[in-house]
Amino acid sequence: LCFQCSKYYKSGKPTQAKSIDPAFVTSGFKNWKKAHEKFSFHEKSACYKVAVTTAAYESRPITTQLSSAARSQQAENRASLLKIIGGEIFLARQGIALRGHDHRQGNLDQLLKYKAEDNLSFTTWLSTKRGVHTFWDCQNETISLMS
Repeated sequence: LCFQCSKYYKSGKPTQAKSIDPAFVTSGFKNWKKAHEKFSFHEKSACYKVAVTTAAYESRPITTQLSSAARSQQAENRASLLKIIGGEIFLARQGIALRGHDHRQGNLDQLLKYKAEDNLSFTTWLSTKRGVHTFWDCQNETISLMS
């Protein structure tokens, strides 16, 4: 199968090419003895040119893809930070210590683990970026900003 051709013609778009070889669109290529010849012919065919040209014009520019990826990462980071700050606010209002004897066994850390049980993205975020936002100096700064 040709990826571009099968994607284009399976999407239900109108076919502008007269001869569409099913080996490159639906059934798959089987005659490997003449593969080089058939591939060269297919690259010059009208159906291939239409599919590739359409894919090139329809795909989003890389800058748009990068900005949307950055936007989604910012949203995930914001949501995760709000969970951490919410945990700090909860513990501070209850008068419960945030830290324990060990950094990973403190009340804040246990609360965040509990919050992450049903949220896969927060679990992943905590496993990769936990230390930066849960160190004692960040906790103290957050609490001082709240007071």
